[in-house]
Amino acid sequence: MSNLPNGIGKPKSSMVTVNMADLSKMLGVSRTTIHRMKCADELPPTIPTKRRIVRWLAKDIDLWLDLDCPCTKNFIVYKRDLQRYTRGRQRR
Repeated sequence: MSNLPNGIGKPKSSMVTVNMADLSKMLGVSRTTIHRMKCADELPPTIPTKRRIVRWLAKDIDLWLDLDCPCTKNFIVYKRDLQRYTRGRQRR
């Protein structure tokens, strides 16, 4: 994952997450800006956690950056379409 900051090591599981501090470093903006972007639905959807911790899947952030940062609604549609079209190609 090329967009992850240097402080994050290799993933220990298949589900690598990014917190608000890491995302702010990746994008070069403050955590307040990240919070505003999240409230304005300008970021990918967060993953549910047991506590009030905001986290994103690292692969979703990479895909979001590759797609030129679409809003949440468009990102969900693009991700679903991408999964649908690439799933058929991998089976062959």
